[in-house]
Parts: sequence; C-alpha cells; structure tokens
Amino acid sequence: MINKKIVKKGTFLYDENIVCDLEIIQTSVRHGTGDPYDPKEIREDKKGTFYFIRFSSPFGRNKGLSQSFYHNNLKDAIKEAESAARNIEWEEMREKN
Repeated sequence: MINKKIVKKGTFLYDENIVCDLEIIQTSVRHGTGDPYDPKEIREDKKGTFYFIRFSSPFGRNKGLSQSFYHNNLKDAIKEAESAARNIEWEEMREKN
C-alpha cells in the first residue's frame, strides 16, 4: 500500500494575476520509470519516504495537475517549489489527530 499525505500547500500567481495551487506530498514509494534502458536505481520503484510537488494548471484550479520529480527530503522539495513558483503564499498546516 502506498501512503500519501499533503505536508505543505500554498498558492502562487501565474503571470502575475492567475491564482494557482501547489502541494508538497509525502509518499512512501518513489515510482520508477519502468524504462528497461534506464539504470536500475531510477527504473524500479523504491520504498521509503519521498516528497514531490503537485502544481495546478493556470487554466483552472485542480485541472491539469503536473508533478515534480521526487525528493529525498522536504527541504529540497520546498527549495524546488520556491524556485519554480515565485512568491508562494504557504498555508499554515495543522496535524490531524
């Protein structure tokens, strides 16, 4: 079973006037490429704790979602998000009990 949870989310402006969402997801599996020509370490799925960024499309919130590569830690995922989308307004995340 793959466990996923949103650990950080926010919004940013695309083209200075279109609000887009982004989320950083923690997952228990990093999916491989499945390409037989790729090295084994990226070709096959790997279990562990990984993070990826999910961006909404400027053509509609929750439409045309795109996803980043996997990161081994949250800090690197945040760094990529902040370099891809400037001036992110991060939401306060609360732990669910």
